[in-house]
Amino acid sequence: MPKDDPQSLQIYHQALSLMEENSELRDKMYLRVADRLTLVSRFGMFMLVVIAISIYLLLNTLNSQVVHMLDGIVTMNESFDAVSANMQRVEQDMQNVQAKFQLIDDIMGNTRSIARNIGEIRYSLNETSGNIDDITRGMQYVDQVMYNVNQTMYPISYDMYSMSRNMYDIAEPFDAFNRLFPFD
Repeated sequence: MPKDDPQSLQIYHQALSLMEENSELRDKMYLRVADRLTLVSRFGMFMLVVIAISIYLLLNTLNSQVVHMLDGIVTMNESFDAVSANMQRVEQDMQNVQAKFQLIDDIMGNTRSIARNIGEIRYSLNETSGNIDDITRGMQYVDQVMYNVNQTMYPISYDMYSMSRNMYDIAEPFDAFNRLFPFD
């Protein structure tokens, strides 16, 4: 290199200083990336540990619950057997109910016959009620006639009583003769 001129030396120093600054910035960037990578790796490892512990606890809980679930399944099977037996009884009861419902047709026929008979009885009772009303009116007429007869008979009865008293008075003197001549 020919003689170092101050301007090129200054450019050279600036270039060296820029390269050094660039190298420092690159180192800082690498350190920041490494710090972040380390932080992310540590956080990832921490999360993996948390997930592993959670899976362990979940599997442990699941394992303890499986025993309870098996007991529950056995109980459910027993309950289902009981329900099945009850359903068979219900089915038998339903068959009995259907057999009873078949009798309802006969009952309905008999009920219609009874209803007709009750209607006839009601008609007969209405006729009887009318006849009783007629008899009641006739008896009222008879009562009126008997009242009139009583009114008519009362004076005759009084006259008869007077006549019998008079007859007794007349017969009294003949009583002495009757003692003298007994008719026996």
